[in-house]
Amino acid sequence: DYERFVAGMLRGAYAYKDRYAVNFTTRYDGSNLLGESKVARWLPTWNISGKWNIDQEKFFKDNNVISGASIRATYGLVASLGAARNSTAIFYNQVARRPYEDEKESLVAISSLENSELTWEKLYELNIGSDLSLFNNKIDVTVDWYKRKNFDLIGLIRTSGIGGQYTKLTNYADMESNGVEVTVAGNPIKIEDGFRWRTQLNFAHNTNKITRLDVNQNIWTLVRAEGAAVNGYSQRGLFSIQFDGLNPQYGYPTFIGLEGVKDTYVDTRSENIQYLKYHGPVDPTLSGGFFNQFSYKNISLSGLLTFSKGNFIRLQPDYNVQYTDLQTISKDMVNRWLTPGDESFTNIPSLLDPYVRNSLVLRSDGRTPVDAIYTYNNYNYSTERVAKGDFIRLKQVALSYIIPAKFLSKLHFNSAQISLVGNNIALLYSDRKLNGADPEFFNNGGVAMPIPKQYTFSLKLGF
Repeated sequence: DYERFVAGMLRGAYAYKDRYAVNFTTRYDGSNLLGESKVARWLPTWNISGKWNIDQEKFFKDNNVISGASIRATYGLVASLGAARNSTAIFYNQVARRPYEDEKESLVAISSLENSELTWEKLYELNIGSDLSLFNNKIDVTVDWYKRKNFDLIGLIRTSGIGGQYTKLTNYADMESNGVEVTVAGNPIKIEDGFRWRTQLNFAHNTNKITRLDVNQNIWTLVRAEGAAVNGYSQRGLFSIQFDGLNPQYGYPTFIGLEGVKDTYVDTRSENIQYLKYHGPVDPTLSGGFFNQFSYKNISLSGLLTFSKGNFIRLQPDYNVQYTDLQTISKDMVNRWLTPGDESFTNIPSLLDPYVRNSLVLRSDGRTPVDAIYTYNNYNYSTERVAKGDFIRLKQVALSYIIPAKFLSKLHFNSAQISLVGNNIALLYSDRKLNGADPEFFNNGGVAMPIPKQYTFSLKLGF
C-alpha cells in the first residue's frame, strides 16, 4: 500500500500605501489515491484576495462615529481527497471460514474495485468581510459573509454488485452553503482607575442545501437521529413518519402510510419518501455567545451566555409494544391512552394486552394483520418524537479579586489573586419535550455525557 503526493505552489502579493493589498496563490496537486487520468489525478487550485483600508483614503475624515473601516474579499477554488483511498483495485488475503482445519483454504477477497474516474472533492468559495471601529475605537465590528459551492463530493453509492462489490466510492453529490458571521466587541465604558465594562457578542447563521445526489435514500436513513441528505434539502436533514392519531378503540398509533392514507405500518426499507415530513437540519443554523466583564479597581465579574437555534432532535426510541423488568419507562407514560376518548387529549400510545397485540392491529386494507412491534417502532420515528434543539445556556460566571499590595508586604508576597469560577451553570431555555435532557449532547452516542456543573476556587500567589 503506497500513498504518493506531489504539490507545487506559487504566491504573489502587492500592497500600495497601506490602502490596497492584493494576494494571489495557486497550487498544483497530485495524488495516486485518485483516478489514473490526468483530469482526475492532478488538480490546479487558486485563490485571490484583496483588502481596501477605507480609513487611509484622503476623503475619509476624522469623526466621532466611524474611527476606522476596511473591506476585504477572497475567491478561489480549493480541493481535498475526501474519503478517496484507491484508484486501482485492492484485494486482500484471508483464510476461508470452515469448521475443520483440513477444510480451510486460502482465498483472495475484494476490498475495493477500481476507481479510475474518482477525482478530487472541490469547492468554490466567495468571502466578503468588513472591519469597523466605532466611537473612537470603543467598539469593533467584524462582519463576514460567505457562499460556497461544493461539487464532486465523495461518498458510497450502491451498485448492481457486478464485480463483487455492492457499494463503491464515487463523486456522488454537489452542495451549496452560505452564511454570515458577526462579532461586536469593545469597551463601552472605561474610566481610568475606575469602572470598566468589556462586552462581546458574536453569532453566526449558516445554511446548506444539496443540489445533486446520486443516491436514493430510504425511509430508515432519513428518520434516524443523525439525519441524511436529500436533493433540495439540508446536508443532514431530519425527516419523520407522519403521525395520524391514536386508534379510538385500543389506543395504538396510526400513520400516513406509503399510499398516503391512514395505516398502522410503514416499511422503513422503502424508498418512497414523499409522505415523510421534513423538520429541518440536525445541525444548528444560528449559534453564538454573549460575554460581559465588569471591573472596578481590584474586583472583576464576568459572565458568558451561549445560544443555539434552528436544529431538530430525534428523541430517544423509548416506546415498545411490551416491556420487561429490565427496562425503564419514560415518565410520559403516565399520560398514555387508557380508555376510548383519551385520543382527544393525548398522543402517547397505550400498553396493548396480548390479544390486541397479536390480532387486532390491522393494515389500511382492513384485513392484513401486522406485528405491533413495527407499529410502535414507527411511532418512535414519527413526528411525535421530535424536539427543537434551541437553547440558551449560562456557560460561565467568574468573580476575581486582586489583593492590594499594602496587605501583602507583611506576608512577603508580590501579588495575590482570589477567584471563583462556575462552568456550565444552568440551561436557561430548551424545548420541554426534551424533559431536561441537554440539547447539546443529546444523541451523541457512545460514551458522550453532558458536561457537568463545575465550580473552581483558586488562589494565585506571586513571590
